[in-house]
Amino acid sequence: MKYLFYPQFILTVWGPLLVFGLAWLLRPWRQTLAPRAGFWLSLGLLLLPVLMWYVPYLPGLALREWLPYRAPISWGVYNGPQEFTHWTWWLTTLPFLLGFGGQCVAAAYGLAEQAVTRWRVRCLPQYRVGRINVLEVPGELAFTLSCFRPHIYVSRAVWEGPHRAAILAHEEGHASARHPLLLALALWAARSCWFWPPAQILLHEVRTWADQQAAQTTGRPALARALRHSLNVAAGPSIAPSFASPSIITRRVQRLSREGRPLPLPLVLGLLGLYLALLVLV
Repeated sequence: MKYLFYPQFILTVWGPLLVFGLAWLLRPWRQTLAPRAGFWLSLGLLLLPVLMWYVPYLPGLALREWLPYRAPISWGVYNGPQEFTHWTWWLTTLPFLLGFGGQCVAAAYGLAEQAVTRWRVRCLPQYRVGRINVLEVPGELAFTLSCFRPHIYVSRAVWEGPHRAAILAHEEGHASARHPLLLALALWAARSCWFWPPAQILLHEVRTWADQQAAQTTGRPALARALRHSLNVAAGPSIAPSFASPSIITRRVQRLSREGRPLPLPLVLGLLGLYLALLVLV
């Protein structure tokens, strides 16, 4: 039974489950926040179980005296039976391999996915107008690619359509806030923890965040018309994410009618303190 409280079990099972429970308790309150605040809160919770792996073991730290289960084994040093045929070796080593190996596999998969998507987009006929890449493809597409230097892509139908200003303002919101990079981190964390719920809540919040920025540029009525228009548009080729499903679009239109509240500074500081405590102590 004592093996269940070894660091690799804390890092792989109990820590993420604790964070998941915290996210579930905060869900009703999180839905009342502004999209930007809700996104950062959700992203922090999603990354917490993965970041726990990278807290160094410091035996001289006073806080460690309160945590008898912490041991150098959390960094791969094993002080139990050395024979790989012994059942305790597998019990204590497998969680470490699954946790850290899952992060490596998730990172490799994400990098490969990004590379394949960029290659597929580069192979399409296109021309550039300022900062916008216009694709010569059927259907209506609009998306932002590249983590560090985001590029905006739209199909010719969007570029010549009546809702171009609202759609481009939405994509500019993604690019200016580096949403592709933040979503890549979120997907890496979600894939690393196999039991973690899908990151759909983050995808929804990042879209509504960009919607709020676009509404400041083009106005809410113009953006709402563009979103309603996308409900009647047939899906184009599967190149990269553009408009969302009808249910998501409906929620985005409804979300435009309310601002949501930002996080006050004292609460932000309190949440950061709690976050660091969970990161170090769990």
